[in-house]
Amino acid sequence: MRILILRFSSFGDIFQALEAARHLNESSRSPSVDWMTREDFAPLLLNQKFISKIHAFPRGGSVFELIRQVWKIAADYDHVYDAHSNLRSFIVRFVIRLKWLLLRLKHPLAPRRRIVRRSKERLRRFLFFKFRWNTLPVPYRGAESFLLPLRNWIPNLEFNFSSPSWTPPSEQSSNPVLLDFFKWRSENPGGELIALAPSAAWPNKRWPMERWRFFVLEWMKESPDTRFLLLGGPDDKFLNEIEKEFGSSRVFSAVGKTSLLDSATLLSHATAVVANDTGLLHVADRLHTPSVVIIGPTAFGYPVAPFSRIAEVSNLPCKPCSKDGRDPCTNQVKLKCLLDVSEKQVAMKLREAFQAKTESRNLV
Repeated sequence: MRILILRFSSFGDIFQALEAARHLNESSRSPSVDWMTREDFAPLLLNQKFISKIHAFPRGGSVFELIRQVWKIAADYDHVYDAHSNLRSFIVRFVIRLKWLLLRLKHPLAPRRRIVRRSKERLRRFLFFKFRWNTLPVPYRGAESFLLPLRNWIPNLEFNFSSPSWTPPSEQSSNPVLLDFFKWRSENPGGELIALAPSAAWPNKRWPMERWRFFVLEWMKESPDTRFLLLGGPDDKFLNEIEKEFGSSRVFSAVGKTSLLDSATLLSHATAVVANDTGLLHVADRLHTPSVVIIGPTAFGYPVAPFSRIAEVSNLPCKPCSKDGRDPCTNQVKLKCLLDVSEKQVAMKLREAFQAKTESRNLV
C-alpha cells in the first residue's frame, strides 16, 4: 500500500505531522509513505526512515506546475492523507480524484482508492474561542489531531508516542554557524546544554524577556556549569541581550543565523529545551529531548512526548483565548497567563523532565 501525505508548511505543523508518517509506517499494513511539501520545507524531511520519497514544489510555483506534477504521480498511490486542508491541497485532491476516476473506468474491478482529510475544525474553533463552548479537547495536542483521521483507514490505530519520530542529519551542515557552535562547545564543555527559544511568531505567545533572564539565574544557582544555546529568527536580534549579559563562554547565540534545518540540528545537540509555544518545541517533542513548553493564551501547542512538560497558569477563565497568539488579550492584566508563570515553575518543570528521562534510562 502506497500512501501520500500532503503537508506543505509550516515548521511546527510539519514536525507534528511526522507522527502520522511514523504511525502509518509502523502499522500492521506496513505501507510505503511518501510526502508532498513545499520546497523550502523539504530538507526537514530528507533521510527520515518513515518517509520513502519526497515530492517538493517551488514556493512561488504556479498552479499549473502543481497540477502537472500531481497528475504524473497520482496513479502511484492507493491512499492520500490531506494533512493540510487548504486551497493548494484541495487542488491536489481534485487532480488525484480525476486521475483515479479515469483509472477506474479502465479497470473497474481494481481496489478502491481513498482520500482522507484532516479538518481544520473552523466552526468548532470559532465556538470554542468566541463562546467558550466545549467543542475542542482541553488540552488540545496537535500531534494527536494529525493521527485521528488515520482511523478511517486503520480503525484500531493506537497512539503511541514512546519513540522519537525525527532523526537529525547524520552529515553536519557546512553552515559556518554550526561549525562555530561545535568549536564553542568543545572550548566550553560545562555541564548540561539547555536550548532556549524565547521568541514566537506572535508577541502574545512570548514569555517576557525578563523572565528568561530570571530563569537562567535560577537554574545557575544549582547548576552553575550549565551552558545555553539561544535560537531565534532574523527578526529576533533583541534576544542577543541574553548573550551580552551572561557572556559568550556561557551562551551561544544562533539567532538569525541559521536555516530551519540548521536550527533543528542545533537543537538536537541540546540536553534540554525551554521554549514558548513555537515550532522548535515540536522539534524537541519529536526528538524526545527533555523540554518545558511555556503556554500562555494559545490552545494548540501541547506536547505529547514522555519527557516534555508544560509550564502554564491553568485556572484563568479567559484561557485559552487564541489559537496562535494573534488575537488581543482579553484579561484586565495584559498577558496575565504568561506573567504568572514564574522562573521557579519553569525550573521545577525542567527538573521533572530530566528526572523522567533518567528514570526511563534506568528501566532499560
